[in-house]
Amino acid sequence: NDEPAMTATFTAMVSGGFDLNLLVLDFPRNDRCSDADWWPTVRAFAAALKANAARGAVVASLAENLPETHAEELLRQGIVPLHGIVEAFDAAEAAAFIGKVWARPSPSPVAAGRPPLRHASRDTSSPLDGEASRAEPETERGPTSPDEAEAKALLRSAGLAVPRGARAASAEEAAAAAERLGFPVALKALGVAHKSELGAVRLALKSAQDVRAAAQALLPLGSGLHVERMVEGGVAELIVGVTRDALFGPVMTVGSGGVLVELLKDSATLLLPAAREDVEAALQSLRLYPLLTGYRGRQKADMAAAVDAILAISRFVLERAGRIEELDVNPLIVCAEGKGAWIADALLVTRE
Repeated sequence: NDEPAMTATFTAMVSGGFDLNLLVLDFPRNDRCSDADWWPTVRAFAAALKANAARGAVVASLAENLPETHAEELLRQGIVPLHGIVEAFDAAEAAAFIGKVWARPSPSPVAAGRPPLRHASRDTSSPLDGEASRAEPETERGPTSPDEAEAKALLRSAGLAVPRGARAASAEEAAAAAERLGFPVALKALGVAHKSELGAVRLALKSAQDVRAAAQALLPLGSGLHVERMVEGGVAELIVGVTRDALFGPVMTVGSGGVLVELLKDSATLLLPAAREDVEAALQSLRLYPLLTGYRGRQKADMAAAVDAILAISRFVLERAGRIEELDVNPLIVCAEGKGAWIADALLVTRE
């Protein structure tokens, strides 16, 4: 019952710069005995907290050991009353989470959804033009999907990291385009949604002869060919998908990409617009993340470029939110540090 000694003891405890200092203290029942000897402890704790500008809580191991009148007195002294050991840790965890969120800059409001457009028989505007001002209600023809060559040209024109490529209608045109782009190249059949499943992709072609042979095999599968400079040195593959939600507008999914995307089911969802730290946190939540950071001595991925690419994709969609129905980038190939992150395949669905 030595209040000065307890004050010195608690001062040593709460002077450590902790975010929260917990003192377990169970009061007796007032109808059985006096609790007068418990209050010097409370006063000593309160004095130590005040002297060190520290935060503190008194924790009763059982709820009935901290009556409501005592809780009110603790609050008056700036001490938080907590009922139960497990409950105290739950409360501290929740407070830490809330504090961390409050400490971050306020996010931008999410992009608003828009009501469905009215269908019409024709619309001559470009699918990605700005919203035209009309006296009559806006109308639409429904979703359309430009092929990969056109989609990538749109992305590249907007400044996104897309490998140089060219459209070809014949094996000779494909070979000539490959010569201009430089080997190795990738060759794809256009107009095919799931290319890998149908064998509509040829990778790492190193000569014009290889391109001609691959082109002959791919031409019957689609509506043309797309020749593209091969992305080399990939460390990991991501998928970045954006769909339009009726309530929230564009919603982005980031996850493990490539041909195993459906099998891995490793993803995180972001409302747009997203801040850089939101994208970084989404990547860190993936099971794939250790691979990006140099798992077991492997090369580290260019994380800055990956985040830049994801933010650029989100800006591309937000600037055209009224016209883009869906955008799937799979894979976004993330190369080693300093080598960038590249959009290797893209599926775009627009609403005219």
